Amino acid sequence: MSGERSYQIPVGGSGAVGLWGYIDAFRELIDQGILENFDDIVCATGSGATAEGLALANYLTGSKLRYLFS
Repeated sequence: MSGERSYQIPVGGSGAVGLWGYIDAFRELIDQGILENFDDIVCATGSGATAEGLALANYLTGSKLRYLFS
Protein backbone atom coordinates (compact mmCIF):
# COMPACT_ATOMS: atom_id res chain seq x y z
CA MET A 1 0.00 0.00 0.00
CA SER A 2 1.44 3.31 -0.94
CA GLY A 3 2.00 5.96 1.69
CA GLU A 4 1.82 3.61 4.67
CA ARG A 5 4.75 3.25 7.03
CA SER A 6 5.82 0.03 8.63
CA TYR A 7 7.32 -0.46 12.08
CA GLN A 8 10.20 -2.89 12.47
CA ILE A 9 10.05 -4.75 15.78
CA PRO A 10 13.55 -5.34 17.21
CA VAL A 11 14.57 -8.87 18.24
CA GLY A 12 13.35 -9.68 21.72
CA GLY A 13 11.61 -6.33 22.14
CA SER A 14 15.02 -4.77 22.74
CA GLY A 15 14.02 -1.27 21.66
CA ALA A 16 12.54 1.63 23.59
CA VAL A 17 8.96 0.42 23.03
CA GLY A 18 9.80 -3.04 24.35
CA LEU A 19 11.63 -1.62 27.37
CA TRP A 20 8.63 0.50 28.34
CA GLY A 21 6.45 -2.58 27.87
CA TYR A 22 8.48 -4.51 30.45
CA ILE A 23 8.32 -1.56 32.87
CA ASP A 24 4.53 -1.32 32.43
CA ALA A 25 4.16 -5.09 32.91
CA PHE A 26 6.21 -4.95 36.12
CA ARG A 27 4.10 -2.06 37.40
CA GLU A 28 0.97 -4.07 36.62
CA LEU A 29 2.32 -6.98 38.69
CA ILE A 30 2.81 -4.56 41.58
CA ASP A 31 -0.69 -3.09 41.16
CA GLN A 32 -2.20 -6.59 41.25
CA GLY A 33 -0.30 -7.43 44.45
CA ILE A 34 1.40 -10.42 42.86
CA LEU A 35 4.92 -9.39 43.84
CA GLU A 36 4.05 -9.34 47.55
CA ASN A 37 3.87 -13.14 47.51
CA PHE A 38 7.17 -13.86 45.75
CA ASP A 39 10.89 -13.29 46.34
CA ASP A 40 12.19 -14.25 42.89
CA ILE A 41 11.41 -13.79 39.22
CA VAL A 42 12.72 -16.45 36.86
CA CYS A 43 12.87 -15.92 33.11
CA ALA A 44 14.67 -17.30 30.10
CA THR A 45 16.98 -14.99 28.19
CA GLY A 46 17.86 -14.64 24.54
CA SER A 47 18.70 -11.11 23.53
CA GLY A 48 18.76 -9.98 27.18
CA ALA A 49 15.96 -7.46 26.70
CA THR A 50 13.64 -9.22 29.15
CA ALA A 51 16.36 -9.27 31.80
CA GLU A 52 17.18 -5.63 31.16
CA GLY A 53 13.55 -4.51 31.25
CA LEU A 54 12.69 -6.41 34.42
CA ALA A 55 15.90 -5.38 36.20
CA LEU A 56 15.36 -1.72 35.32
CA ALA A 57 11.71 -1.86 36.41
CA ASN A 58 12.78 -3.55 39.66
CA TYR A 59 15.23 -0.72 40.31
CA LEU A 60 12.89 2.13 39.31
CA THR A 61 10.05 0.85 41.50
CA GLY A 62 12.28 0.17 44.50
CA SER A 63 11.32 -3.50 44.51
CA LYS A 64 13.77 -5.89 46.16
CA LEU A 65 13.04 -8.97 44.05
CA ARG A 66 15.92 -11.22 42.99
CA TYR A 67 16.29 -12.41 39.42
CA LEU A 68 17.33 -15.82 38.16
CA PHE A 69 18.07 -15.98 34.45
CA SER A 70 18.71 -19.10 32.44
